[in-house]
Amino acid sequence: MLQLNLLPDVKKEFLHAERQRNLVVTICIFAGIVAVAVVGLLGLAMAAQMVQKNILNGNIDRDKKTIQQDQSTKQLNEYLTVQNQLSQINSLKESQPILSRLFDYLKQLNPADPNGAELNSVMITSGDGGGTIQLQGTVANFAALDVYRTTLTLTEITYSTGGNSDSVTEPLFQTVTVNEAGLSQSGSGGGSISFTISLEYNPAAFKSDSVGVTLKIPQKTTSDADRNAPSRSVFNGQDVDTNNTTGGTDNSNGSSNQTTNSGGSNGVSN
Repeated sequence: MLQLNLLPDVKKEFLHAERQRNLVVTICIFAGIVAVAVVGLLGLAMAAQMVQKNILNGNIDRDKKTIQQDQSTKQLNEYLTVQNQLSQINSLKESQPILSRLFDYLKQLNPADPNGAELNSVMITSGDGGGTIQLQGTVANFAALDVYRTTLTLTEITYSTGGNSDSVTEPLFQTVTVNEAGLSQSGSGGGSISFTISLEYNPAAFKSDSVGVTLKIPQKTTSDADRNAPSRSVFNGQDVDTNNTTGGTDNSNGSSNQTTNSGGSNGVSN
């Protein structure tokens, strides 16, 4: 079959160039679309980063303000607490009991030999309404223990408060209770009496506003049997001398014992 090409070479070149032009335009359009998409994506990414950055900055600023407020509030509370404690120092100092007076009291309250007591343990508890003292120690015999207990019971305290010049005299101990008393053997074969005494003391004895404190200790401390003995003999009607100042005697029945206390009426250093 015979085919004749009636198109001139110029026409063919024109068509070829037109096809190439269309191809280039298509490629450019596609490249432009891709570029626009990439730019859009980059813009969105940058916008997202800016939004996230703003959110993070806002959180940081909020947390910073919260921390500053908490710090200022805590420091303010600490300052107020310290200031309140400082303002109460004087009142606490004034209300603080002077427990060191106990050493002077115990020294003065100990009877003279042979009725003296040797203390092994002293415990004191204090409170607003007073307190207690627990004494543990040993004495030579039960008569000496009775003398010691009687001395504690009969001792009075004289003091004045604040600017009041009038002195007050009251019992030093409100209650004196012998909780335990028993015979204990020593290593040398001799015996002694171990005891535990509970005392409920007068609150004024240790108050800081109690001034001019002195103890009025009975000069002649006898046992209960001596103090409760009749003044006249039931046998011959003669007066019985209950003020004998001789030393203590240990009878078989332990009913008559007496000692002269060396404490007397002594002042207590504040």
